[in-house]
Amino acid sequence: MEQEIQEARSELQRERALLERRLRFREEHLAKARQELERRQKEFDQKVQQFRQRSAQTERMLEVRRTQLDHYRALLEEREASLGREREILSRQQRLQQEELEKARKRLAADQEAWEQQKQTQQAELRRQQDMLALHAENLEARRARLDALRSELEQTHRDILEMRMAVEEAWAQLAQAAGEQDARRRVEDARRALSEHFQTLREDLIRQRRELEEAQRRFEEQRDQFRAERQTLTDWITERDERLRIREQSLDRDAKILQEQQAAWRAAQQQWLKERHEAETIIRSLLRQLTELCTTQGRELTELHEVENAEQYLTNASTRVADPPEAASVAEELTSPANSDGVTDKPASEPSVACQEGEPKA
Repeated sequence: MEQEIQEARSELQRERALLERRLRFREEHLAKARQELERRQKEFDQKVQQFRQRSAQTERMLEVRRTQLDHYRALLEEREASLGREREILSRQQRLQQEELEKARKRLAADQEAWEQQKQTQQAELRRQQDMLALHAENLEARRARLDALRSELEQTHRDILEMRMAVEEAWAQLAQAAGEQDARRRVEDARRALSEHFQTLREDLIRQRRELEEAQRRFEEQRDQFRAERQTLTDWITERDERLRIREQSLDRDAKILQEQQAAWRAAQQQWLKERHEAETIIRSLLRQLTELCTTQGRELTELHEVENAEQYLTNASTRVADPPEAASVAEELTSPANSDGVTDKPASEPSVACQEGEPKA
């Protein structure tokens, strides 16, 4: 009996030693599991902190990009509206300038037509005055011819008078011998008086005709000088009017050229605006692509965060299970097993966050 008790005690001591060895083994495993849990908890906290920092930085970058994109879109819309207003103003100005140019061309055409008519009228008046001057010249030539003929007649009359005087002297001598000196003297005086009156009449007619001829010649000279002055004035006026019309035509050509240059500049500005708009749309698409990439990156980080949270939940469950001594060995085996060497479970990647999807601008 005593031997059985001794054997039972020995058996109990062996079992106790075995249990103590098992307990020490489990305690060592629990210590290792606790250290591993603390290490992974620390790594998890670091990952969470890093993720939060990256998330905050990503949110700030997204906000800055959204602000820049909104600002750029606002500037683009404002510039497009400004260009639209400028295009409308320029179109209105071009229409007004075109209308003014057409009116000026019509006025110039009307002035040219009126000027041609007036010039034809002036030329007709000049031709009429030239014809009148030619007629006056012919009349003066006719009067000069008559005056020359009258001078010739007067000279012929003077010769006739000389011959008549000689004949009278001869007749006087004969009459004095035949009728007596007193009666002959009386007859001679009567004849001389008649001849004197005749010559006086001829002389007065000649003087009168000469005066008329001189007056006509003076009027002709005055008319010729007046005609020359009028012709010179008309020539100067025609030259001045032609110069003014030429200047107006050049001014209209310059206005038309300026209008064409403005239209070319407007077309160039429109092409430049279209080019800048295309570049702005390219920049906007690039920003949207960057935002999409950032949202995708944020979605992957959220997936990693979910995995880390799952690992944290797993470690929490493991810590709870470690508190139970009978399960310490199984916990240590699970912690040291290859399947759970990383402390996380394989889970499918989740989709990007709803906030990122909703915050992504549309092109």
